[in-house]
Order: sequence, then structure tokens, then C-alpha cells
Amino acid sequence: MCLPFNITSLQEEAAGKRKKLRKLGQMYLQAKAELEDLRGEHVREMEGLLENIRQLSRELALYMLIIDRYIPKVYQDMIEGHVQWNDDIGEWQLRCVAYTGNNMRKPERDRTEPVTLKICINCFISIDDCDRR
Repeated sequence: MCLPFNITSLQEEAAGKRKKLRKLGQMYLQAKAELEDLRGEHVREMEGLLENIRQLSRELALYMLIIDRYIPKVYQDMIEGHVQWNDDIGEWQLRCVAYTGNNMRKPERDRTEPVTLKICINCFISIDDCDRR
């Protein structure tokens, strides 16, 4: 009596659930693939950052070697004592750098003195012979 109706409705329900299960399975596989892509991208980004850290460490070691080689420790300590961070420009600045010799102008040469040049016309005569003439 009601049995055929229930069987067809159960079959339709099972077919609908199978369809929904397939759709959810595809969504799961897509999400899984996207997660793997994100993990791979994360690994590549981390490798790039680690390589950047290694490169910066090498550069820092080189700069420290140069500084230690050419600037005595006493002067390094003096510089470190007079340096301050400037947030506006994002750089370290030396206090009173305006009074150092680096910012002084070179004195102008006195151009009133005549410049004497010895020019020898004959190329086969030595410079000593030119002085005698």
C-alpha cells in the first residue's frame, strides 16, 4: 500500500545524498589541493626569508670585519656613544656631525701665483738641455 511510495522516495533520497556526497567530496579535494598550494607557497617564502637572513648575516660579518680592521675599538666606542636613532628618516645619526671635518669646505687655492711650465719644443733634446737654453 504505502510501500512502493516509500521505496521510491528512499531511492530518490539516496540519489540526492549520493549527489550531495560527490559534490562535498569535490569541494574537499579542492580545499585539500588549495591547502597544499598554500603550504608549498609558505615553504618557498620561508626559504626566501632564510636565504635573506643568511645574506644579511654575511654582509654584517663583512662590515664588522672592515670596521674592526680599520677603526680602533676606542673610536668605535666613541662613535657608538654619540650616535642616536632618528625616527623621522629611519637612520642612525651622529650628534654634532656638523662640526666635524667632513662637512668643512676645502680652502680655495690662491691662484695669484704664476704657474711656470717648462715646455721643450724639440723632442730629441733632454730636459736638462732645455734648462740650459
